[in-house]
Amino acid sequence: MLNSSARFLTCFFPAVWILIIFCGPLHAQELVAERAIFRDPTGEMTFEQVQEKPFFQAEKVFGEGFTRSAIWLRVTVDSGKDDRPLVLRVLPATFDEVRLFSPVHDGTAPPPGTTSGKLLSEATELLDGQAGRRVYYLRIKTSGSMLVSTTVETREQFYRETLFRAMVLGAVLAGSVLVILAAIVLVVRRREFLYVLFLNNFVVSVLVFFGWFGYLKEFFGVGSAIGSAGTFSFLVMANIFTGFLFFREVLERFDLPQSGRRIFTVLFMLYIPVFSVFFLGDRQTALSLATLWGLLANIFFLPLTVYLFYRKKLVAWYIPPLILLAVFLLTRTFLIMRGTIAPDASMMSMMAFRLFAFSSFFFIVMLLLDRDKDSRLQKSLLKEAIARSRADLEKQRRIMQQGLMTMLMHELKTPLAIIQLAATTLGRRLPQDTGDAVRVRNINRSVDDLNALVERCLQADQIEYGETLIKKTVFSANELVRELVETMGPTRTVVLEDAEFTVCCDHHYMRLILQNLLSNALKYSLTGSMVTLALQSTRISGGDAVMLSVSNVAGPIGLPEPDRIFSRYYRSEGARAQVGAGLGLWLAQELARQLDSEVRFEVVNQQAVFSFALGLA
Repeated sequence: MLNSSARFLTCFFPAVWILIIFCGPLHAQELVAERAIFRDPTGEMTFEQVQEKPFFQAEKVFGEGFTRSAIWLRVTVDSGKDDRPLVLRVLPATFDEVRLFSPVHDGTAPPPGTTSGKLLSEATELLDGQAGRRVYYLRIKTSGSMLVSTTVETREQFYRETLFRAMVLGAVLAGSVLVILAAIVLVVRRREFLYVLFLNNFVVSVLVFFGWFGYLKEFFGVGSAIGSAGTFSFLVMANIFTGFLFFREVLERFDLPQSGRRIFTVLFMLYIPVFSVFFLGDRQTALSLATLWGLLANIFFLPLTVYLFYRKKLVAWYIPPLILLAVFLLTRTFLIMRGTIAPDASMMSMMAFRLFAFSSFFFIVMLLLDRDKDSRLQKSLLKEAIARSRADLEKQRRIMQQGLMTMLMHELKTPLAIIQLAATTLGRRLPQDTGDAVRVRNINRSVDDLNALVERCLQADQIEYGETLIKKTVFSANELVRELVETMGPTRTVVLEDAEFTVCCDHHYMRLILQNLLSNALKYSLTGSMVTLALQSTRISGGDAVMLSVSNVAGPIGLPEPDRIFSRYYRSEGARAQVGAGLGLWLAQELARQLDSEVRFEVVNQQAVFSFALGLA
């Protein structure tokens, strides 16, 4: 539905533009022979005083920017021999004050009592029908941008023009209803701030369009607050502000850098005093500042848009040029409103509709962006499905690998047990001081190393696949240490005890941690040196605890790398001559974490010290 709406709008609004540009001038015959302006800086000059001042030629549409001066416009009408009534049209229909002064015939003075002028309350005024040349004076004051368009038409021309404008109004209403409904659908379905901003900006743009051509006055009455110049000024400011926020949110879709966000934040903060000034009563200053900030924002948009779209092309190739074109035309609109550049002949009749068309245009861009987002989402879902499939395959592979490893480990244990039994039996029959007895002891030592290696591989698999089960019991840490030292190396291990420590944890895991640390220290310490296993009082998390540490003098291979020492399969270059898989310290660390502790490594007086703490029971 949304893509269909985008295609409809893509064709609908260019068609309306063509209707306005090519059909509008066909039924407009120019009756104004000359337009001239005079700037009254005080805004208080009388008609008699102005007549003596020099007037300068003006175009059909002219712009003076934001000025506190009153503009006097002299319009010379030449209707030839036709004495039918004429209709004067002044746009936009949002000026603070427009006064019409009676015509001067052939350069003579106006009739008595007409020099005060007639206050015009609507955008059109019926003029007396007189043949020949007539001169009218208009005095215009506004707190908005002094952008003026005047036409004088016959009644027939006026009716045709009114009918044409009604056609345009109908097209705008039809299109705006479609756009608003589509925007509401987007807001409800997507619940994204971008679409809320667009909906706000679009509704305000349509209201600006109605106000510009005087439809708000017609709908709500000339004296209503909604149709007043103050309300229109506020709508213009709101249109600029919401458009600014909308642009910012669009660029956010394309990875707006942090520096760009900061600049947007500064521009956003600048609008706060603008609205304050507006509500304090100085509308012209507020509008001038609002258009200035809008101009600065658009100047900032141009290079930023180029940078974003060509740094990371996320959408179709034609979207960046379209947005750049829109930003350029909006910048040109701001320059015209400020009087920096002259407006073209169609500016007054097209300005408000351009705002509407730009909003609709960006709505189309949003739909295209949304479609591109859906495409990226589909690709993401496809990648996710592929990744999930690969993960399932990997899981199955690892399960099979785990089963294979378990089977191999168990199968290895049987021949190792047979070898060890045979070697032990043979060793008992041989004299202890012979070479064969030494070789048998070496066989037993190698079998012990292989058994330890197999056991560590099994323990590593259990930890990796989450098969560890904590069974806490209360026992003496001192007795565990003495028993372990007695079986592993009583001749090279010194036990230091501050006191008797009773802990509540998993007995098997604690023994494995100490076994791995002590085995590592005995294997890699200096030959003949002593290894120290100490139990000391400490405190962790505000409670009493025991610190268990294993320290040894570094052997020929030197000290390990602190950053990698607990990595799985890590072995230093010098340690590769020893039997091992690089799992001992990794296992000790993982098991310690299962017991809510952590093994720490430090070097003290050229000694490697491994320690971990456990809370007391």
